[in-house]
Amino acid sequence: FRAFGVYSDADFAELEILNAGSPTETRTKVKVEKGWGLGFEGEYLARPRFGIPITLLYVQQDFAVVHDTLTVWAMDADQIDWLALTVGGNFHFTRPGSSVDVFGGPFVGYASISDPSLDLNNTIDVSVDDEFTWGLQLGFDVPARSGWGFHGGLRWFSLATDVAPTGLDADFDPLLVDAGLSYRF
Repeated sequence: FRAFGVYSDADFAELEILNAGSPTETRTKVKVEKGWGLGFEGEYLARPRFGIPITLLYVQQDFAVVHDTLTVWAMDADQIDWLALTVGGNFHFTRPGSSVDVFGGPFVGYASISDPSLDLNNTIDVSVDDEFTWGLQLGFDVPARSGWGFHGGLRWFSLATDVAPTGLDADFDPLLVDAGLSYRF
């Protein structure tokens, strides 16, 4: 079992310009940045070097939208929350009983993403779609005493969502750095 804190870096920005150079030109920019969260993971070791992890992650990402026409300019920022439930396969690279357990593997899952609460002068009402996701993880556990230990790792998510009604696809693909505690039964 692993419980950990998460730092997420997405660094995504997308700009859409409609009717460029015309009297109805509009520009919409969506930006997703850093975030923080928590994660819990249970891993069943099906074989000494192969495990099946089930992970629940909760992350808050910074989110901003700029919407601009020839007559109206609006900008607001909020946070989007996303909750991901994933299942995967971990290959343990080190031998059982080693002083450090290094593991990695792919995962698939589903991410529920909240709609931001933005005030853009009533020009645009933003909603974000939930999405299926996949990714890769690489981690390590350092055993201490009585089953307890330290956990650290990296997770990369392929996470893309539609931002309605802009029509923009936010491919923010976050990279998560996690650190916390592990407990081996």
